[in-house]
Amino acid sequence: MLLASLYDLKQFAVFSPDELDWRVLPPKCIVQTHWRPDERFLELLNVAGFASVTLARHPLDVLLSILQFAPREPRTARWLLGEGGSEAGIVNKTPNSEEFRRYVTGDRASALLSVSAVWWQRDEVLKVRYENLLSDPAGALSAVSVAIGPFEVPLEQSLNTLTLETLRRTTNNGHFWQGKAGLWKHLCPRSVANEAFAHHRKIFDTLGYARDCDENMPGNEDVTHLWVEMQRL
Repeated sequence: MLLASLYDLKQFAVFSPDELDWRVLPPKCIVQTHWRPDERFLELLNVAGFASVTLARHPLDVLLSILQFAPREPRTARWLLGEGGSEAGIVNKTPNSEEFRRYVTGDRASALLSVSAVWWQRDEVLKVRYENLLSDPAGALSAVSVAIGPFEVPLEQSLNTLTLETLRRTTNNGHFWQGKAGLWKHLCPRSVANEAFAHHRKIFDTLGYARDCDENMPGNEDVTHLWVEMQRL
């Protein structure tokens, strides 16, 4: 959404490349999807002249975001066309639940988290880190503006337009939740985090995220209380 604003382009958000008729796309546009760079998809991108931009985010923050999103958006089952399962088992569960622990170490989480890691290893991909985008938007997007071209809309103007409060009013499915980095340090039990570090070791390493817990991570009761409070936002 931010790039669409910066370049004043139409954006298409799809679950898979096959949802689009690539022959009739506008000459310039943005396609947003969570899909691996398989041979067919790469060919579609190359023929249409797309530049690829990949966003990395701490995997535990991603999984917590999914946990809060799943009860509000049943279409998560269409992510990767259902590869590895669905989010049905974690609907209305908490970060310290057994269901979430199984999800974190299961095939579904592995499939979803692997997509960004695969793209991240490709030399031609423009890489943006979520945490840097929050702390230093201009710096985080500098490589994008150099490779694709200057922004059509000033960055500050786009950021002022796309505030979290404004974005929340555009949907009722909780897609725009906290807009913060590092929530896992406050919401994820240490035991779950350690299992995630072990199970997704390669993904953490590929994306450049340390596999260690914060000494001040909360206990199970504290996690439950804070999680319930944050669902009210």
